[in-house]
Amino acid sequence: MREAPGGDEAATELAAAVRRVPMARRFHNDSVRAARALRRHRKVRWFRLAGHAPFPLAFEMDDEPPVALADRATG
Repeated sequence: MREAPGGDEAATELAAAVRRVPMARRFHNDSVRAARALRRHRKVRWFRLAGHAPFPLAFEMDDEPPVALADRATG
């Protein structure tokens, strides 16, 4: 891929995206945890402040970068 025109820049962008994915997943799951905790409060349930929105779901995935990008992502 790096030998193709623009391949080195594409590999750099891909390595940066690989670094951001675990942070985004953690941010999302922390937000889900906070929303679930808030929806369990009595006042929220009594006054039906949660509305009809579906209960938020956490997102799990493998955060390990591919071996080919691991060296590039850390460097």
